Amino acid sequence: MKTQSINIQITTIDEAIHWQNVATLNINKFRSNPVEGQENLQSNLIRMWNDVHAQAGLALIAMQEEVEVA
Repeated sequence: MKTQSINIQITTIDEAIHWQNVATLNINKFRSNPVEGQENLQSNLIRMWNDVHAQAGLALIAMQEEVEVA
């Protein structure tokens, strides 16, 4: 099975923080409200939002490094 991924374009620190916050809220929502029979779907959604959170974190680190170099 081919692994699918989501790539988001983040250009500002505000966008990165926004996406991290949205991802955190959605992850917590899915973890705290399990739906019987939808475990696989919810697990996939949590995985997707974890990926978004990680990408936003990497964007923040990259932007921080750019500022430190400048």
